[in-house]
Amino acid sequence: MLIAEIGVNHLGDENLLNDLVKNLINTDVDAITLQVREPEFYNNLWEGCNLKINKEAYESVCTSIKNSGKILGVALGDINYLEFFENLKVDFYKVIRNDINNFELIDKLQSTKKNITVSTGLSSDQEISNLVKHINYDKNFKLNHTQLSHNIEDCNLCAIKSLKQKYGLEVTFGNHCSNLNALYLSLVYEPKDIFFYVRSDKKCPDYEHAIGLKISEKSGGREINEIIYNLKVLPLAIGIDKKTKMINKIEQKN
Repeated sequence: MLIAEIGVNHLGDENLLNDLVKNLINTDVDAITLQVREPEFYNNLWEGCNLKINKEAYESVCTSIKNSGKILGVALGDINYLEFFENLKVDFYKVIRNDINNFELIDKLQSTKKNITVSTGLSSDQEISNLVKHINYDKNFKLNHTQLSHNIEDCNLCAIKSLKQKYGLEVTFGNHCSNLNALYLSLVYEPKDIFFYVRSDKKCPDYEHAIGLKISEKSGGREINEIIYNLKVLPLAIGIDKKTKMINKIEQKN
């Protein structure tokens, strides 16, 4: 599943949030996630912007996403919003980097019986082990391998394989690398899902590692459908772990 994350790249602007959602609905992305952070996160402005979105705006875009047939996810840091999003029939939840051992939140999310993806972006091996033991190896949970770095050398994509082997849970990949080709490289390790941020042309918290959407004439972002197409087609090149005899399809085609 290919999952587009808006995060807080809406800058607290309801119109921009609507534009991002409308644009994504018209792409071949499988799922769209919104983000609601813990209350204290909103105490400070980002570049003069209050990043908080009101419930009415969330309700409107959630309805649009569901009506479009896209899968709806919420990266939830505020436990007080859980009942609200459950009423909106959210399909899955994501636990962001701050909350891997926030067991009060994780227990509440687990009680929904929904699929839950937990980011391991800032986590030690011990913290991941504590989580997996706490949830009793619940198969509704997935571990998200991500590195909070824009540098290609920090991606450590091999961890996708090692996390699968060690914990027996499905593992996803979340991109924070500014070189978006890391998305394609991750396919070799067969992550269950791939998360990537999207943005408009406006400066935003996840600007450097987000895919630009052509919301305005000024937006110089890459064409998201080309990236999605490649992410869906390139796994065909991986093949099987065995060399087999084949006919010469190049000559046959000619």
